[in-house]
Amino acid sequence: EAVENSADAIIEARKNDCKYKREIRIVVDKPEKKVLVIDDGFGFQNVQHVSEKPFKSLKRADADYTGQFARGLQAFRAFCNKLTFYTRRPKIPAGELGYMRTEKGISNQTVKIEYEADSIKVAAKHVDDKYFAEYTNAPHGSVAIYEDWRKGQFEKLRKEDVIRRIEHHFGELIRDGEIKIFVHEEQGKIRELGPAQARWYECQPKDYSQFER
Repeated sequence: EAVENSADAIIEARKNDCKYKREIRIVVDKPEKKVLVIDDGFGFQNVQHVSEKPFKSLKRADADYTGQFARGLQAFRAFCNKLTFYTRRPKIPAGELGYMRTEKGISNQTVKIEYEADSIKVAAKHVDDKYFAEYTNAPHGSVAIYEDWRKGQFEKLRKEDVIRRIEHHFGELIRDGEIKIFVHEEQGKIRELGPAQARWYECQPKDYSQFER
């Protein structure tokens, strides 16, 4: 569900002639017990809606999108207690400055959005672009951070399972060149020696050439 949101944001960026890498990166951070989903899509265009009506999707009327039921924003509640977004948009959506608190000396292109599993309230505010830049050098996009996992849930998460699900669900978008998806499992240092291990896997579409119609 989280990756569907990122894929849709990349589709939206393409519609608005934002040409970048069209990449989604999934990080399973074992030491910190966090999962990050990072994209270079169009960013959140309706922060007021996702803050006030997070269970109601705006995408149902458009068949181009992969997710249409707002599950990407809400499914986290079954697995972890906190979901934080940093989203940077190519331009500030009309009317947004009148809705959210702003800070002096920043571009207002980056917004921090915080969801908590036990609350329907959503905190959203403009923040310095540096918070988005901590995770990616893309000019726009979103970073979703899943943390404070429910007991035993994070331990069930395996890189191989993530890859299998991603390749099954997004294989044709990958095959068509619409997106690229990378998965990384951060395991920290091995026996406290040397740099932290960092290995990215690029998801591939399934090969069905051995089958007949």
